[in-house]
Amino acid sequence: MDSRIKTGKVYLRPHKPGKKWKAVLLSLFSYSTSGVGRLEMQDVGGGGAGGEHGVMRHHQPHVDRKLKVVRLSELISVLRLPPNAEACPMENMSAFCVETQDRTMVFATFKDDCVDWIEKLCHSTFQQSGLSGPSQLHMEENQIYASADDTQEFWVVVQRTEAASRCGLQGSYWLHVGREALLLRETRRKSIVHQWPYEFLRRYGNDKLALTIEAGRRCDSGPGSFTFETQQAEKIFSLIQSTIKQKTSSIKIQDVEKQTKDAGEEGCCLTRQCTSSGRHDWIS
Repeated sequence: MDSRIKTGKVYLRPHKPGKKWKAVLLSLFSYSTSGVGRLEMQDVGGGGAGGEHGVMRHHQPHVDRKLKVVRLSELISVLRLPPNAEACPMENMSAFCVETQDRTMVFATFKDDCVDWIEKLCHSTFQQSGLSGPSQLHMEENQIYASADDTQEFWVVVQRTEAASRCGLQGSYWLHVGREALLLRETRRKSIVHQWPYEFLRRYGNDKLALTIEAGRRCDSGPGSFTFETQQAEKIFSLIQSTIKQKTSSIKIQDVEKQTKDAGEEGCCLTRQCTSSGRHDWIS
């Protein structure tokens, strides 16, 4: 008996820089007596969405196309990414992330279909893994992430550097561009793992698929370079740059106001002294 729950055409984000999103046929199978719960990915070729919401109906996979299988027991998280976390291949699409211990896969599909994929993946994976209690709570948390249009937060993957290894950073995180600092958060509980105040950053830069910061000694992480893989590197760089400029301008304005206030108080003090002296001379 076929234990297939859902099948549809989605787009898989490439791992290599400069590559385009790849169209794949994604199939979700539940646990059954005939097989393990799993995700199957198969290349379908072509770049068009094809069919309603990109779903390929009555599709018979070709045996000559490479088939990749991921057991549901290997999954540790399923998250829908915020609207600006990934540059999806087509309009009206959303992205979701499927993470295992040794790999992170990002898929893009049409928004309604994205929600359906997440619901079915979480239900099939976490509830049937004995986590029936937290399963529903996990899904509600994903819905909050999906509805929050937080353009200051981005899904990133930490690349291996000496500083990252020293801090024990590996895998995927949320990078938040705050007003005072860059914040690195866990993907599920979103608790802060590290933060880098802007005034303690020595340098920062980007290329097409990565953002790099150089932390100073005063940072809690200690000195060193941290590189975050993301397709939104340029946007994050611009946000950091504009935030630092605004912060610098604000400090300059405060300094000018303080100088003006001090000069005004000094002038007022001199005026009072002159007035007092004049009255004293006149009275005598």
